[in-house]
Amino acid sequence: MSIPDRKISEVILEFGDPVLEALDQDDRFEMESALRFIITVWNAVRLDQHEKSRHNEDQLLKALKSSTDGFYKIAQKLIKRKKRKYSFDPRTVGHYELVERDGGLVLRAEAHLPGQNRVLH
Repeated sequence: MSIPDRKISEVILEFGDPVLEALDQDDRFEMESALRFIITVWNAVRLDQHEKSRHNEDQLLKALKSSTDGFYKIAQKLIKRKKRKYSFDPRTVGHYELVERDGGLVLRAEAHLPGQNRVLH
C-alpha cells in the first residue's frame, strides 16, 4: 500500500475546495462546520473502500436525505470526487483542528490507516 507524500491536511483542503471556495475563509465557525462535513464524507468513503462495502456512505446519505440545505447533493458530489480523484489515498483523518497562524486559519490533521491505531506522520 502506497501512502502519499502530501500532508493529509493539504489533500483534504484540495478535496473540499468545491465546498470551501464558497465560504468566508476567515469565518472560523463556517470553516470548522465545512471541514467537519468534508472530513466526514472523506472518511465514510475511505472506510467503505477498506471494508469493501457502501455502509458508511449509505448511512451518511440517508442522514442527509431530508436536509433542506442541499447537503445531500453536496455529499453525493464529494463522494464521486473522492472515488474519481482520490481513490488511491488510503488514509483517513483522525484528530484535526483549525489553528490561527499569520492572521489566517490553517488546518492541522492526523492521518490514519483504517484498521490501525497509529498516526502517520
